Amino acid sequence: MGTVNPLGHSVAETVATMDAGKIGIRPITKFDAEKTGITVAGEVEGFKPEVRMEKRLSKRLDLFTQYGLYSAIEAYEQSGLTKDDVDSERMAVIFGSGIGGLTTIQEQVTKMNAKGPDRVSPLFVPEAISNMVAGTISQYFGAHGPSYVVVTACASATNAIGEAAMRIQSGKADVVITGGAEASVNEIGIAGFAALSALSKAADPAKASLPFAADRS
Repeated sequence: MGTVNPLGHSVAETVATMDAGKIGIRPITKFDAEKTGITVAGEVEGFKPEVRMEKRLSKRLDLFTQYGLYSAIEAYEQSGLTKDDVDSERMAVIFGSGIGGLTTIQEQVTKMNAKGPDRVSPLFVPEAISNMVAGTISQYFGAHGPSYVVVTACASATNAIGEAAMRIQSGKADVVITGGAEASVNEIGIAGFAALSALSKAADPAKASLPFAADRS
């Protein structure tokens, strides 16, 4: 397994944080969210992609793809597999992402509105599209089997893992790197979900994510 989340940047760190009884919800620091009425979120702090990948690669990836690749590298290392153990033609990558490169979309639309369409980055589309996380992971590990992203909102990763399991059970693949990646704690992400009344307005992080509470938001 591999993970990057508000509780930690690895499986071991995440488990240790959970065992300590700490929560991953905290005040938003990436931008001023006061106008949205939302002040806390599951924000990932101190993430350094270069810990597991070359900086020149990470700079060409949206944050959600960085999260996905970073986690996949940890998972692959934890599996104990080597290139000699895997037939690249029978190695697939199936990932889930509900919204894709939202950070890149916001940055490039802002740049276009301020400086004109000719200033939009040629990497805008490759960085923003949801399937880039699977494509990047496939390229990184040299996987030549099926590579695609499942987009089913909040169920994306669960569906992707199910697809991966069925592919192995059916004998269509020997190895599948699977999971989900999302990076939507930014201005447009918070504003959009706030407009749906899908976010908690609680200012206290300890009371912000209580889905089964009678007074849940």
